[in-house]
Parts: sequence; C-alpha cells; structure tokens
Amino acid sequence: MVAFLDEELRSNIVPLIVSVREEYFVNNFDIVMTGASSYTIPQGSAGGMLRDVVFVDPNGNEVNLQRFQPEHLKQNFTYGYPVPIYTFGYYLVDDQVVLYPPQTRVLTQYILRMKFIRRPNNLTLKKNCGQITDITNLAVTLSNVDTTWTNTDTFDVIQNFPQFNTVDSGQAVSTIVGNVLNFTVVPAAVKVGMWTCPHLMTCVPQIPYEAYPLLVQRGVLKTLESINDSQGTQQAAKQYEAMRSDFIGLVDNRVQGGTKKIKNANQTYWHGFNSPFIR
Repeated sequence: MVAFLDEELRSNIVPLIVSVREEYFVNNFDIVMTGASSYTIPQGSAGGMLRDVVFVDPNGNEVNLQRFQPEHLKQNFTYGYPVPIYTFGYYLVDDQVVLYPPQTRVLTQYILRMKFIRRPNNLTLKKNCGQITDITNLAVTLSNVDTTWTNTDTFDVIQNFPQFNTVDSGQAVSTIVGNVLNFTVVPAAVKVGMWTCPHLMTCVPQIPYEAYPLLVQRGVLKTLESINDSQGTQQAAKQYEAMRSDFIGLVDNRVQGGTKKIKNANQTYWHGFNSPFIR
C-alpha cells in the first residue's frame, strides 16, 4: 500500500498542487559563482523544473535574469550592434543552466540562485524512521532506530507539522549507540518531535495537510484498480474528482485577501534596433 501511495503522490498529487502555481515546494539553491559557463540544476528538483533563476547581489537583493530560448541565440545583431552586456540571462541545456552572454560569467560578486520545485521524499513506513525525543549537543535521541542503520548512512530530518518540509538533508552521523545518533552538526531548525529518516525517505507525506484525504483516495482508487473492481473504481474515481475540485478551490489562491501585481516581462533594457533580448 505504501508503494501505491508513493506512486500516486508523484504522479497525481504533487502535479496537482504545482499546477495552481502558488509557490508550493519552491526552494532556493544558492551557488557561489566561479566563472563557469554553466551550473547544474539541483538533484532534488522535481522533473528538473525551476521556478526562476536570479542573481543575488552582496546586499541580498535579487537581480532579474532573462530566460533565453535557443532561437534568441541564433539571431544576428543588425547594424553591427554588440551583445548588450547589461542584459543578463541564461538558457537551459538538459540539467544545466547556461549563463549568457559570456560577459555574464565573470560576475563572481553575485550569487546564482536557482528557485526549484522540490521533489518530496519517498514514502516509507513509520517503523523505518524515528521521532526525535531529545537533543543534547550533537547527540540526537530517537524513539526508534532501525537495526540496519550504520554510521555510513545519511539521514533527513522532517518537520512534524505542516508543510512537513525537510529541515536537514543528507545529515551524516559519527556513531549510532542504541537509540542515539551523534550528528556531525545539529542545525538550529532541528527540534524535538521531528522525524529522522534515511536520506530521501519520509514517513510523513510532504504535502499540505489538507491534501492527505486526496492521497488516501488515490490509494483507494489504485487498490480497487489492482483487484479489477470496476464498479468500485468508478465510484472511487467520482469521489476523488469531487475532492480534487474542493481542494483546488481551497489552495488557489493562497493569499485570499491579497492582490497580485503584474510585471511587464517584455520590458527592454537595450534601446537599440531589433534587440533579441525581449521576452
């Protein structure tokens, strides 16, 4: 059943939540600029998707980068105009963010920030994780420790409250003694009550709490399909669609009393002729 739930989480629930475009699962990944021409999209990005790519200046301000399509790079600069070096951007090649034009790559005073859609951890049983009961210096005591864990394993710490985010990923341990894991470092975000699971695993679905009934219903639907119960499948599918509609109505728009400001993405930063650097 856990396998069914994990499959439905990835194939239905997460895409549904992302589709409302309300910044769910969005995380920042900051990279120190080294002068390289390209940088790798984070491994934890669902579908290799990015929400945005920006520079961050020394004061912490985000600086817009234009996304170029390959067609932009092939255009000629009419009348001999040079590449406008103050229009910075990037284009994608597989899992790489390639900075463009080449002058962009030397701006090492900036941080390159990729805003990516985080992939939720794989679901596992509660018995494969442990809840933190005490933290003393680097010693983290858990309610349960799997006997197969060793100090060569790495672990994730998951919030025990919505949105059940990962607050510590890939944590190494120096020793495991009984129910005590000695972390190499304990981040301030790690608190008593949170769950410690093997890296990229979680016993708590990392989705909004209100989406839990949807996930359960998808699990029921998948189970009925697996036993060829056509009548039950039809009824479960009908109920799921009603639940899905209600859920979308709840989460789209997340800020119910706010207003959205629309930015003109077609503004030009270069006032020469036939500039290709316009979206």
